[in-house]
Amino acid sequence: MTYAHGWYCLAFEDELTSPLTPVTVDGRRLMIVRRDAGIEVFDADCPHRGAHLAVGGRLEDRHVVCPYHAYRIRLGGEAAGWSVRRYESLFRAGAVYVRLSEAEDNGWPATLDGLLEDHDVTPGLTIPLSTTMEAVIENGFDRLHFHAVHRLSVHSFTVSPAPDGALTVRGRFSTRTRDGSPSDLSYDARAFSPGLILVQLGGSAPYGVITGAITTSPTTCTARLSFVFPKGTLATAQGQRQKAGLADYSRQGLTDDDRVWRNVSRSAVPHWSPDDESVRGFYAFCRRFESGSA
Repeated sequence: MTYAHGWYCLAFEDELTSPLTPVTVDGRRLMIVRRDAGIEVFDADCPHRGAHLAVGGRLEDRHVVCPYHAYRIRLGGEAAGWSVRRYESLFRAGAVYVRLSEAEDNGWPATLDGLLEDHDVTPGLTIPLSTTMEAVIENGFDRLHFHAVHRLSVHSFTVSPAPDGALTVRGRFSTRTRDGSPSDLSYDARAFSPGLILVQLGGSAPYGVITGAITTSPTTCTARLSFVFPKGTLATAQGQRQKAGLADYSRQGLTDDDRVWRNVSRSAVPHWSPDDESVRGFYAFCRRFESGSA
């Protein structure tokens, strides 16, 4: 699938080591531009001959000097001469998000800003994976995989569209804590695009995870996880230990998933079962974001 709409997580702040950072979303070459005025996202292909402006280019105020022929390419705007498109973007809680078109907002900016009012949100983990971005986000809707791969017992699992356009799933899990005690968790997930999902789990120590994944090749992607805790959690030593533990747990979970993804046949034709309705619903949701769908 090739996606032309929706919100995606491009990078964490610590990846922005120069004024121009090259990024790719599902084959679309973009660049993150960091200036004193803030962080913005633009097309990266020079309109003259297609050189990548963020690879060897030089930022000069509102222009990038192309590394191929030294033309000054304007960043956005309708002025005469060559320019590149500016995308709607967000820089929040150490992460850069981009919206690929005016379609499929699905409430992500409002959700994120609302989350930041009473939660700590922080970058937690970046990991390369042997699958596509939608396969990573699909995990949030794949009821059977929770038990088969992660040994979580699922007691309820209901998928439905949200009024703002996101796709939601609510359920309850049973697991065990590190000391072996039983633990019951509420599960609330919302997908905002084929590459972006917010999962919130309730229990004795509630937390959430924002997973942003972007495809880097036909068979690989990079996932970036931001962690969500009640406001003030990360100001304590215990909160920092909780963050470190969640990073370890998430890395192990994705490593277990990747062992499966790495060996999935790319040519296999799915034979769906009734238990796959939530997954099929997610892929129907993904089709809204394809080129030509809006």
